[in-house]
Amino acid sequence: MQHWGIDTPDKSLVPLIPVSLLYGGCFLFGWLLQRQSSLMERFSQLTWGKFILCFISIMVAVQLSSFEMKLGHPDYILLKTGFMLNYAIMMWTLVCIAIGLCRRVFTGPNKFIRYIADSSYWLYLIHLPLVIGLQIAFAELPIYWFIKLVSIFAITVLISMLFYDVFIRSTFIGAILNGKRKSRYLFNLNK
Repeated sequence: MQHWGIDTPDKSLVPLIPVSLLYGGCFLFGWLLQRQSSLMERFSQLTWGKFILCFISIMVAVQLSSFEMKLGHPDYILLKTGFMLNYAIMMWTLVCIAIGLCRRVFTGPNKFIRYIADSSYWLYLIHLPLVIGLQIAFAELPIYWFIKLVSIFAITVLISMLFYDVFIRSTFIGAILNGKRKSRYLFNLNK
């Protein structure tokens, strides 16, 4: 990685091998875990230990991140190694907690949540060019930064969801993303 955290494709759309291996490994772990319900139960069990470990690792990550640009520090390699190990602990505890909370809160079927889940991968795929375009459009506007942030978020989600419902959900692309074609939700012409 170029930085202490996980690299992002901010200069090119060419896949980065280390990042692809990292996310591929996480995907494989999730796929294998999902196939074993007893392991999923243990992995996502909410305990005070996980919450405390997560909180501590977040605090340590914030503290250690201040050394990232101090290349001349005598303990730079040690600090970077400590940050990376701590970052892994932080991310895995956050994953455990997030899955555990979702398993506890979303216990039964819900059409709205199912729709959001179905659209989530599409939103992930399409959000970056929308966010970049909106950032460019909003950059010079004399508006408070928080209003810009909320506006870019809301417009990105709105455009992505509308595009998903009209052009993706009920098409072959929707079948590729969701496993089968599903009828439109917002603009269902057959209601």
